[in-house]
Amino acid sequence: MITLSQKEESLLNELSQHEELCIEKYTNYAQKAQDPQLAQLFQSLAQKEQQHYDSVQTLLQGQIPQNAQGGGQQGQSQQGSGQQGQSQGQGQGMQGQQNQSGQMSQQQGSQGSQQSSQSQQQNNPDSSLLEDMLMTEKYVSSYYDTAVFEMSNSQVRQVLQHIQQEEQQHGEEIYNYMSEKGLYN
Repeated sequence: MITLSQKEESLLNELSQHEELCIEKYTNYAQKAQDPQLAQLFQSLAQKEQQHYDSVQTLLQGQIPQNAQGGGQQGQSQQGSGQQGQSQGQGQGMQGQQNQSGQMSQQQGSQGSQQSSQSQQQNNPDSSLLEDMLMTEKYVSSYYDTAVFEMSNSQVRQVLQHIQQEEQQHGEEIYNYMSEKGLYN
């Protein structure tokens, strides 16, 4: 059993409310999403938010959740794919440097693609759903950051840090989707 101060309990109650809101938004947005890939992403994130909610509820009951540290391997595989993307990006960057005469046309193309991206964003009905969830994830992650600093029990801090990292991964998944579809400026 862990003992929580009134302030710690209050913070955890707020985190619980944030998680409930995330579950509700992701579930509703999965039904509203036009793109089946996005609907699946939102459904997956709703399930992960449910796990976060359950973990916070367990903390409020004075216990450390059993599965609170269970996402380590997933994070490593995502990190590995991020490194692969980084090395691909570096390779593309080197090709651009080798072709100096094409730099001006690349800049012009970049400006055109930014305008095209803005047009795509305005015409895509999923765009507002994505923007809302990205902002929500940023807010929730920052609230976990505050809560981590306020917790006196190191096990509770570790649970909250783990959840915060997963919230950041959710934001990354949303960003990657938006970037892939040309919806992020």
